[in-house]
Amino acid sequence: QRCSRDDYERWRRALEAELQRLGVFADSTNETTRLDMLTVSRITDMRLSLLTHWSLVESLQATGYTASRMQTWSEKGRGNVKLMLATMRVDLNNAKAQYSVMEQKYKRDLPTLLQKHGPTFGLNLRSHAVEGFELRYKSDTRLTATDAVTILALALARPRSCDS
Repeated sequence: QRCSRDDYERWRRALEAELQRLGVFADSTNETTRLDMLTVSRITDMRLSLLTHWSLVESLQATGYTASRMQTWSEKGRGNVKLMLATMRVDLNNAKAQYSVMEQKYKRDLPTLLQKHGPTFGLNLRSHAVEGFELRYKSDTRLTATDAVTILALALARPRSCDS
C-alpha cells in the first residue's frame, strides 16, 4: 500500500504479462464460460477493504482511508456515511446487504457515484482507485489484490503467542 503509482503500475503490467503467458488471464475478448476455471481479470479497484465480502456500509466504515477522512468511529462519521449514500441515491438496505447480493445498478454505478459525491464528504476517490486484479474461481469466489493485501496485513499484525 505504500509504493508509488509508477512502481505499482510497472509491477501490475509485469504481473499481467506473466498471467497472460500462463493462460489464466481473462480479458474482455477471452471471457470463459467454464465454471471450474480459475481466472485473473483486470479491474478498477476502488480499494475499499473487503468490499466483495462485506457490505458497502461496512467497507466504507472499515477502510483506513474512508474511515479516517469521514471519522467513522464516531456517530457523526457513521451518519456522514449514510448521508453520502443518500446523496448518491443508494438504497440503505442495499448498502447494508452483502456486496455480492447488492443490486447490479448500484454495483455498476458505484465507482462513478463515489468519485462524483466523495469530495463533498472529504474523499478523493479518483486518486484512490487503481487498476488492479481480481482472482475468480468458479462463479462465486472472488478475491481482489486489495483484499489479499488487507488479509495478509491483518495476519502479519496479529499478536503471536509466547508458547512457541
